[in-house]
Amino acid sequence: MASYDPEQLVFEQEVVSSIKPVLGIEDRPKTFLETLFYAWQVTLVDFTPFIWAGMFVTLAGLPENVLPVMISTCFLAMGVGTLIQTTVGNRLPIVQGPSASVLSAMGPVTAMYGFTAMWGSVLVGGLLETLLGFSRVLGKIRKFIPPVVTGSVVATIGFVAARISLTWIFGSGKQLHLILALVAFLVALFLKFRCRGILSRGFILVSTLLVGVAAATFLGEYDWARVAEAPWFAMPKLFPFRGLDGTGNAVTFVVAAIIGGLTGYIGSIFESLGDYAATCAVSGEKYRVKHINRGIAAEGAGCMVSGFLGALPVTSYTQNIGIIAATGIASRFVTQVAAVMF
Repeated sequence: MASYDPEQLVFEQEVVSSIKPVLGIEDRPKTFLETLFYAWQVTLVDFTPFIWAGMFVTLAGLPENVLPVMISTCFLAMGVGTLIQTTVGNRLPIVQGPSASVLSAMGPVTAMYGFTAMWGSVLVGGLLETLLGFSRVLGKIRKFIPPVVTGSVVATIGFVAARISLTWIFGSGKQLHLILALVAFLVALFLKFRCRGILSRGFILVSTLLVGVAAATFLGEYDWARVAEAPWFAMPKLFPFRGLDGTGNAVTFVVAAIIGGLTGYIGSIFESLGDYAATCAVSGEKYRVKHINRGIAAEGAGCMVSGFLGALPVTSYTQNIGIIAATGIASRFVTQVAAVMF
């Protein structure tokens, strides 16, 4: 039996990208202000906890007052999970966030077996994912998980997120929202291809601030009153939804709920393997076996943390790969600063 080699390439034919990063994985921006700028951009793009938490609450049939708390806990779990991944995990510039695959499984589990059973499923699934990463099994069976499989899973999840985003744009029925979306898109293109330096690399953040905040505020479409009403500080709690089902329990372990949740974890793992490959490609890094094993172990640990914090399980975020490809900023340090912001 061949010895374990963490530096071995995952695929016989390496995935190569024509994109050359401006800042590599181990590089840092020249100033900390520039770091904050790029990190802020990451946080604005990785906004999908709003989408996935809302979808989960709907699927599970939970009361609406659960949603604001769950959105907050999801962002907190994003920060913790991302720090785990970028420091002791595979150390790639990967953002961890609520998993669409897992929530699709956890919603029906909650509806059938209750909220506390769902948290039991989250914790057990996260533990098993961590053990799977430490076992190095995925690194050994990588030939059975080719890029076409992982890429298909990633693309499917991307289509779901895109459909929801388009629903947000067109769903209000206001022409003004369509105009703002188009203007933001055109401003982003201008900044990306006609400007240079930090404006070009920060085109997503700048266009969002100019159109999504400044212009929307001027036109009366940005509700600052709701921002002012929201609390600025709140201490996180372990199992913040304790007693929601009326039993007073924080978590229960139901075999059927655990099995149902594991189907979501499997989809999440496939998604992550594709994301690791894509991240390595756009970051100028060779995709090695160690990225798989350490990455999945770290994701499992992040999922367990999510369960304790009352957040949805986390997985690698594909849209962050898009930011790296579009801006050339593959710095792991920038991702870690973004994690603190989350």
